[in-house]
Formats: sequence, structure tokens, C-alpha cells
Amino acid sequence: MTTAAVISGRISETLRREYASYRYAEKLLARKVNASPRAVRNWFSGVCSPRAAELVRLMAESEELEREVGRLIRELREARP
Repeated sequence: MTTAAVISGRISETLRREYASYRYAEKLLARKVNASPRAVRNWFSGVCSPRAAELVRLMAESEELEREVGRLIRELREARP
């Protein structure tokens, strides 16, 4: 079962993989998706996941995140009875 914690963790891992090498990753990503640096820090740490509008903006910025969300969706569909 793909729980909220698993989903949050996978989004967090993907964002960190893509943006960790940037010097000011939190501020950079926050500006790109119109969020606060604190929100981005929470996404990176897995404390919480982006809200729907933020997630769509993030997916527009990151093809890797878009692919990961697609994988999560396929997993959820396959797990349905």
C-alpha cells in the first residue's frame, strides 16, 4: 500500500536528488513555484508534501518529479482490488 508517508518520502527524495546540488536550492525552488523557502525545506525533509497547485508547478519544473508522480499513480492503480 502506498501511504501518505511513502508518497511524501518519494517526492522528497526526488526533489533532493534534483536540487541538492544547487547552492540556494530552497530559495531557488520557492521562487520558481511561488512557495515559501520554509515550505520547500519541509518538502525536502519529507515533513510534508506540496499542495496540489504547488505539486503541479513543481512537476512543470522537474521532469523527474513528473515521472515519479506518474510511477506513484501507476502503483496506486495496480494496488486497487
